[in-house]
Formats: sequence, structure tokens, C-alpha cells
Amino acid sequence: MILGQYVVITGHGGPKNALYFIFDTESRSFSNAFIGTHLVWQYDDLSTAAYVDGSNILSIDGRTLAELDLAENEYVYGLSYSQDGTVLTATIVSSEETERIVRLTLP
Repeated sequence: MILGQYVVITGHGGPKNALYFIFDTESRSFSNAFIGTHLVWQYDDLSTAAYVDGSNILSIDGRTLAELDLAENEYVYGLSYSQDGTVLTATIVSSEETERIVRLTLP
């Protein structure tokens, strides 16, 4: 996927993770690489990107946005921004197929 001067490349890091590589077309180099899931961003602005790493939601620059309290049988099923970009929503499911929602109000 192309976002302005960046190309986001996704690969598989195992059955439960993805590998994300961020290529900067201006410097012609990889500017970031990380393992996680559910990489999302607002509009075409990669600086707003967030992703899940285990029970943490992180920003593209590695800041922890939230530490989720997941039960042993739970995992993050999805991550999405609200229309206005002020709320990041994590959908959490369990092996018993229960679902709960955690909403993060962003600064």
C-alpha cells in the first residue's frame, strides 16, 4: 500500500503475527520495521498508524497507547479508528466466542 512518500509492505511473521516494513521512497530506505497485527491509520497519514503487539496497542513510533487487560483465552480481533479520528476501538474476542469492545480516546 502506498501512503504519500511511504510504501507499507506486509508479510507473515507466524500464525499470529504480521511483519510490517515501511519503505521511504524519498530516502530510498526502510524507515521502520516491526511485528504486530491490525495495523491501521487515518486517511493517508502514516503518522497516525497504530497496531497491536500482544496485549498492547502501539503507535507507529513505538509509543504505548494502551495496555489491554486480556484474559488468557482472549486476543485482539480488530482495531479501527472512529470517523473523526478521536477514538481507537479494539475488538477483543475469546476462545468461547465472546466479544467485548475497548475504546481509547486519543489526545
